[in-house]
Amino acid sequence: SMNSQITLKNISSSIITFDQFSAGIENVAPNLLHPLSNLLEILLYDTTLTHNDENQENEALNPKVIKVTSRLINDHFLAQLSTFLPQQLVYSNIRKLYAGSDSGFSMRSFESKVFKWNAPTILLVSGTRINEKTTKNTRYKNFETEFHKLKAEPLDFQNDGDKITYGVYIAQPWRITNKETFGDSHTEIFQLSPIQKIFKPSISAKHFTYFNTLGGGIGIGSIQPTIKGNNKTYNPGNVSLTIDSTLEFAVFRHLGLGGEFKNTNNDELGLEYEDRFLIKNVEVWGCGGEKELAEQNKQWEWEQQEAKRRQNVNLKSIGEDRAILEMAGLVGQHQSGGSM
Repeated sequence: SMNSQITLKNISSSIITFDQFSAGIENVAPNLLHPLSNLLEILLYDTTLTHNDENQENEALNPKVIKVTSRLINDHFLAQLSTFLPQQLVYSNIRKLYAGSDSGFSMRSFESKVFKWNAPTILLVSGTRINEKTTKNTRYKNFETEFHKLKAEPLDFQNDGDKITYGVYIAQPWRITNKETFGDSHTEIFQLSPIQKIFKPSISAKHFTYFNTLGGGIGIGSIQPTIKGNNKTYNPGNVSLTIDSTLEFAVFRHLGLGGEFKNTNNDELGLEYEDRFLIKNVEVWGCGGEKELAEQNKQWEWEQQEAKRRQNVNLKSIGEDRAILEMAGLVGQHQSGGSM
């Protein structure tokens, strides 16, 4: 992440200059050295004091850790997220909303699990790089006609079969946007493997995120796809992440300046490349404070109670209920009752 020219082949002969190290800390992993402050506090200050103010400060600096795991999330992954996201967000206020491996890879399942969360979310998508020359996946060939390939040679850090993981931090609640987009300037795209990179919104950014249920899929940093009948054409932004409507393929495109998002690493502003990968995992994690979590739990409890109530409907009384409706002239005798 500090020197993108380093590969497995030249790692033993490569170096990282102080300027590269400094830029990497500042732009890619700004929180990387924060744990040192906790270490110094233990070494320099008396930790046996029990004043209320100091207890509250310690709780703020060292939030209670809530163990969460999934196909993508584990201790190592959380540690990596904490190098650029707030520690309180990563370790105490994160909850799994949707995982394709659990709920199925579909836009409908995604919508049912995520859209009720009225607080920020983190979208994670992971897979393996597609070998354009050897792949025989016919569905990908169809996708390739819709998302036209960038004519650029692979870069040194792009190898066939790489495990690729991208993520998006979205501050606003998700919603269906088949014509416009949603999101704000707090939206961020980040890459976690094989290299960690951060992409922040440009000053003039307008199109942050879309969730297109007409076959357009999910896009960050792009305008809506052009859909006419059975024909579809994606319109990716200069720096954008696109997920197809089947949640099977994803493309990250990087063409430098001029898009909705920009690379925080100035040494890569002129690079043109794409990461095309076959999706293995898609997950969405909800973020927020105690208030958001409490409200969401209350909503989920109500929905569970409603589901149980519907299951307990007395089927034996359906005939009696219909007889009453027929006496009232609402059903039967060519009446559907649907307008009631």
